[in-house]
Amino acid sequence: MEMMARTSGAKPNTNIVIKGGLRKQVSISEEFKMQGNSYFLSLEYGKAIDCYNKCVKAIEDFPSKNLAADQEMKMVVLSNRAQAYLKLKIHQKAYDDANAAL
Repeated sequence: MEMMARTSGAKPNTNIVIKGGLRKQVSISEEFKMQGNSYFLSLEYGKAIDCYNKCVKAIEDFPSKNLAADQEMKMVVLSNRAQAYLKLKIHQKAYDDANAAL
């Protein structure tokens, strides 16, 4: 009995398309946050920080009708960005973002 060769799996950030699937409508800032999270999980911290920067700017430039949700998302994104800075050993920026999130 011959075994199949193992595959390495999908590459990071591979898009999976499901025929006939509906995509949930999300805000611009949410798109940037999700992309930043993907980069973070792929260990691409610099790209994650760029996405988190764009997310914070989108929150400020295009506020939603729910200001509490905007503030909560900004807090989460600043925390995520602080973690990415820590991974890159940029401690002062990580400290600044963590304080801003609080």
